[in-house]
Amino acid sequence: MTISKSHAFFVCLLLVPLYPLGSIQMGVLLHYVAVCTFAVFFFLPKDQRVFLPHSVAILIALYFMPNVVRIFFQEVRFDLVNSILRDLICFLTFIISYNVFANQDLQKLRRVLKTLIGVTVGFVILQILPGTYSILSHWNPRGVQGFYGVQIGSLFVFSYSFGVFILLSSIVLGKVKFLSVVLIALTQSKSIFLAFLGISLLRMKLRSLPIYLGVLFTVGFLYYDTILQRLPYLYFLIDTWASGEIDPSTQYRLIQAQIAVNSVLDGPFWGNPTSDVNIENLYLYTLNEYGLLGATLRLVVAFLVVLETCGRGVLSRSERMQILLVILFAGLSFPVLEAPKISLLIWALFGALYRISQERS
Repeated sequence: MTISKSHAFFVCLLLVPLYPLGSIQMGVLLHYVAVCTFAVFFFLPKDQRVFLPHSVAILIALYFMPNVVRIFFQEVRFDLVNSILRDLICFLTFIISYNVFANQDLQKLRRVLKTLIGVTVGFVILQILPGTYSILSHWNPRGVQGFYGVQIGSLFVFSYSFGVFILLSSIVLGKVKFLSVVLIALTQSKSIFLAFLGISLLRMKLRSLPIYLGVLFTVGFLYYDTILQRLPYLYFLIDTWASGEIDPSTQYRLIQAQIAVNSVLDGPFWGNPTSDVNIENLYLYTLNEYGLLGATLRLVVAFLVVLETCGRGVLSRSERMQILLVILFAGLSFPVLEAPKISLLIWALFGALYRISQERS
């Protein structure tokens, strides 16, 4: 049985450990090396031509431009160099995926995603088994137990990254199965819950909306205690908000918002990040790093790239809007288009969808 290039590329992006030797920096570097190795392996042969549509090339160039401009307005630091390198690797990931999906169809991509879901679920099962932590910690040192009960991140480490992967895969597969709902619930991520609710409403026909909401509220009312006991973090959030207080996660993000505002005041056009605080929000992170002008250009172009490449003519308009909605909501929790591992898989997914849509048109 031969393994296709498309399967090999996506599985490789997923299986490269994110914490080898306990260092996420080393894991990011390994992902960069893996992408470059695939590029050399696939595209060096003389009979292999590399294609990329001009329209997408221009959009991606505009998306990356703020990072290049920052060289002239900010002190050249390791973070800036790493940001430029990350952009180049994401661009290369898109190109590889676009080319390895030549002469492929949506069913092929769906088979790849089913394989990835199976691998991630299998990893979670292995995490539960005793005596596996020392080995699996190179991929995920957090395990399945967080501060507030079960919070699974699988091979993505972070629960919200895993939630984005499950949601995007479900949209491309055309249906949200019961397993996907369980996995999404076990992430216990506020932004993922909001994204799931949003795409569920988009999938519902308008006349079915009252029935859907009625069933949801009835189940919630009848099984309120049972559900919250199984999801202790959700219970903690509701209890904190009901008391008129702010939960620690939200409080920390408010601090990050102040840091981003201070950065914009220091460098209003192209940013002047001076704090080492990790900002866990796509919009605040971009504002902090790129300033008002750079952040506006980067975010606008990013969403244009998403709309252009996420399967026009292959996925329905509703499904494409659901993909955009997942990106928008996930951005509330972390820089989804720049985070380790998940960002590369998103760029690879868009590359595949764009190639499939072009060959169908």
